[in-house]
Amino acid sequence: MRCNRTSDKIGCFKRSLPFMGVKLFDILVMTDRDWTAPQYGGQDIDWFNWADYIHGFRCRCYERLKQLAKDNDKKYHHFSISNYGECWTSEDIIYDLAKLGLDDTCVGDDFLSCRLETESECFGAANSQFVYHVHYEHEPHVDEFEILNSECTIETLTVCISPSTSYASSTVQP
Repeated sequence: MRCNRTSDKIGCFKRSLPFMGVKLFDILVMTDRDWTAPQYGGQDIDWFNWADYIHGFRCRCYERLKQLAKDNDKKYHHFSISNYGECWTSEDIIYDLAKLGLDDTCVGDDFLSCRLETESECFGAANSQFVYHVHYEHEPHVDEFEILNSECTIETLTVCISPSTSYASSTVQP
C-alpha cells in the first residue's frame, strides 16, 4: 500500500514510565502483532519486505485513525508506532511528551536508527515509540518544527522547554 504522507515526524520516545504511571498513548488504533485483537490490521508484520511494510503500515494506521476520529467526533493530532507494528493515539499530548523522555531505539526502513531528516517511516521498537503529528483538512497548518526552530537551537538529543512552548525532539537543545 502506498499513500501520500499526511503526518510529520516528531521523534522517538520511551513507550511509558510505569513507575510514574505515565503512558500517553492509550488508545490502540491498529495492531499487526495480535490477530485476535479487534484492532487487528489484517496483515502480519512483513520482516522480509520491511521498507514496503512500514510505509503501508503508516498509511493504514492513518486511515484507521481518521475513521476513529470520525466515529468519535474527535480529532487526534498525534499517533505513535511502537513495538514494530502497533499504532496508538490519545487526546492531544504533544506538550506531555517530555515526560516520557527521548529514546534512540526507533528504526527506519533499513532496521538502523531512524533519522528525522530521511523520508523513510520510523517505528518504535519493543520499549520505544515513534510519534507523528497528523494534518487534517480545513484546519490551519501548524508547523511544529517552525515553532521549535524559532525558540530552540537544533543540536543534540534533549528536550526544549521555552516560555511559550514545551516540546521534545530528538534533535533539540534549549
